[in-house]
Amino acid sequence: MCEVPQDSPLWQQEWFAGVALVARVRDEAEAVQRARASPYALGASVFSRDTTTAQRLAAQLPAGVVTINDLIVPTADPRLPFGGRGRSGFGVTRGLEGLVEMTVPKVVSVRRGHWRPHYEPEMAGAAPLFASYLCLAHGRGMRERWRAGCDLVRHAWQAARVAGRARPRPPHDEPGTSTGGVRPPRTP
Repeated sequence: MCEVPQDSPLWQQEWFAGVALVARVRDEAEAVQRARASPYALGASVFSRDTTTAQRLAAQLPAGVVTINDLIVPTADPRLPFGGRGRSGFGVTRGLEGLVEMTVPKVVSVRRGHWRPHYEPEMAGAAPLFASYLCLAHGRGMRERWRAGCDLVRHAWQAARVAGRARPRPPHDEPGTSTGGVRPPRTP
């Protein structure tokens, strides 16, 4: 249908039949404005002898698929994603994007072994140690990073001393027991 008035309800419907609405516009800006005024944006077509201009115009159209110098044939390619905008559909079908759209990832993780450091209680002094590390890694200048490096060493030393005091030591054998009175070396 040619020269359909802009206020016609025909422009506010989505056509899946063999219907094409054609309108003459003053310039590209009006064409884009009229396209954006529609609540439907499944597809659009741009016809032009200048493909550079057509591509620039296509980039401004809010449609899921824009064909240049064609109507629908490229949208039938199953390798290309296909989906609308606005009231013209939900999501994407076909193509890699369509496959991802219809995929729901699920992760199942099985833990083997017994070591689970993420369940252990926080080490005493861990917060200032971590803050020093962050300043060292992301400080604004060499002076700030140097101070953070010194703080990191100081906090690590303090945390090691606290952890050393908190660690239980194995009991020592008394003289005349299985080790023959020889004390085992102390563990750090």
